[in-house]
Amino acid sequence: MINLFRVDAFYKYFFLLLVFLAIRLPALIYGVPWLMPELNWTLVAERMSEGYALYTQIWDSVSPLSALVFWLIHEAFGKSALAHQIIAGLLVFIQAIIFNQILQNQRVYLEITLIPALLYGVLMSTFLDFYILSPPLLANTFLLLVIRYIFAQVGEKRQSTVFEIGAYIGLATLFYLPSFLLLAVPILGFVLFTGIQLRDYLLMLFSFLFTLSVAFLSFYFTDSEYEFYLSFFAPLFNFSPYFLLNFGQMGLLFALPLLLVIFNFLKAPQYRRYTNYQNRCQTIMNLWVIVALFTIFLSDKISVYSFALAIPAVVFLLTHYFLMLRSSLLAELVFTILLGINVFFTYTTLYQIPLNFEIPWVDWGKFSLNIDAKRLIAKPLPQSAQLTNRKILVMGNDMSAYLTARAATPYLDWQLSQRHFGNMDKYNILIDIYQNFQKELPDIIIDEDGNTQKVFQKIPLLAQKYEKIPNTNFYRRKQ
Repeated sequence: MINLFRVDAFYKYFFLLLVFLAIRLPALIYGVPWLMPELNWTLVAERMSEGYALYTQIWDSVSPLSALVFWLIHEAFGKSALAHQIIAGLLVFIQAIIFNQILQNQRVYLEITLIPALLYGVLMSTFLDFYILSPPLLANTFLLLVIRYIFAQVGEKRQSTVFEIGAYIGLATLFYLPSFLLLAVPILGFVLFTGIQLRDYLLMLFSFLFTLSVAFLSFYFTDSEYEFYLSFFAPLFNFSPYFLLNFGQMGLLFALPLLLVIFNFLKAPQYRRYTNYQNRCQTIMNLWVIVALFTIFLSDKISVYSFALAIPAVVFLLTHYFLMLRSSLLAELVFTILLGINVFFTYTTLYQIPLNFEIPWVDWGKFSLNIDAKRLIAKPLPQSAQLTNRKILVMGNDMSAYLTARAATPYLDWQLSQRHFGNMDKYNILIDIYQNFQKELPDIIIDEDGNTQKVFQKIPLLAQKYEKIPNTNFYRRKQ
C-alpha cells in the first residue's frame, strides 16, 4: 500500500481518504465509548454553557483555547462524544494534508511524495485516545506551522521567521500547556545551523510571551488571573501525573515507530544523496522527537494522546526511512506491521476481545496482549438511572458517574481540588468549601476514597444536609 503513495498525484488523495476511513470508520460505527479525558473536557464545556466561569467556578486544568473550542462544540452539538470524534477525524485528515504540503513546499525529501500524509493518518489513529478531540491534537495545528517556519529559517534562502515561530508556539501552549517546551527546538536548531543574532532570539521569546500575555490579560480584567495561574500553570510544577494507561503499554504501542526512528537516525548519515539542508532538517526533527517525549511528563494526566506532539516529527523521519528502503517488498512489510499494530490494539480494546495466552510447561508462561483501559474508558455505573440529570459531585478521579449526571460545585478536577480537600486543617479553606457547597448543593455526593466523611467531620453543617444511601458510597441530599 505504501508504494502507491510514494509518488504524489491528485487522484491519490481520494485513495488516502479511503485508507483513513477504513481505519477509523468501523470504530465510529460501532461506537467509541466515552473516554475519561473526553468526558472531563465535555463537562467543562457543559459548565461553561451554564454560565460558570473557567478556573474560578470550574476547577480544571484544561487550557483556555481548548476549553473555548469544547464550549463551541457543546453549544452546537450538546453532550455528544460522536461529534467530538467526527471533528477529531476531520482535523487529523486536514492536518495530514497540510503537513504533507508543508514538507513538499520546503523540499525536505528527494521525492514529491504522499507518504507523510499516509503515515500521519495512520499514527494519529494509534489507539482510542487519538479518536477523540484532545488539546494536544488541537495544538498540533499550530505546531505544524512552526515546523514550516523552522525549515524556512534554516533553508538555503533563509527567511526571518522567528516572530511567527514564537507566536505559533504561544498559541499551541494556550491549547496544550506542555507545548511551550518545544520552544527549545528552534533555539537549539538555530544555534547549530544559523548565525542569527541575540535580538532574533529575544524577538521569538517576545512573540511567545506576548501571546500568553493576551490570555493572561483576559483573565486579569475579570479578576481571575490568580485562579488562571493556579489551574493552568501551577499543575506544571506538580510532578505527580495521573496515568490513564499503564506507561509500559503505551510504550508498546509506540515501540515500532520509535525503533524505526532510531534506524533512520543510524542510517541517514550513510545516505549520500541528502543535501546539507535536508540533513539539517533531519537533525531538527530528531531534536523535536526528544523534546516532545519530555512534554509527556509535564501533563497532569498522561495517556496515548500525550504522544501527539511527537507524531509530526516521527512522521517526518519515518518518511525518510521508507524512501531510503530499496526493497519495495520490505517497505510494504514494515508498513503493514505498523498499520496492523495500530488496528490490532485499537479494535481488540474497543470490542473487548480477550487475548490471554498460556504456555503449560513454563511457570511464567501466562501473558496477555490486552491493553488495560479501566482508567481510560468511562463505564456507566449500576446506579446510572438514579443519577440521570442530577447534580452530583464525585470526590475522586473516576468520572464515570458524570456520563448521565451533571456536575455541581467548582470541584471538577480532583487533583486541583486538593487545594481545598487536602488542606482542611485551615479555617479559611473550610469556609471556602462550605460556601462553594452552599452556592450549588449537589443532589448526590459519590465518595471514592472516604473523603466525604472527612469533610462532614470538619463541617457539621454540611453533614446535616446529607444522608448515606445504604450499601453504597453515595450520599443523598435530604429533602
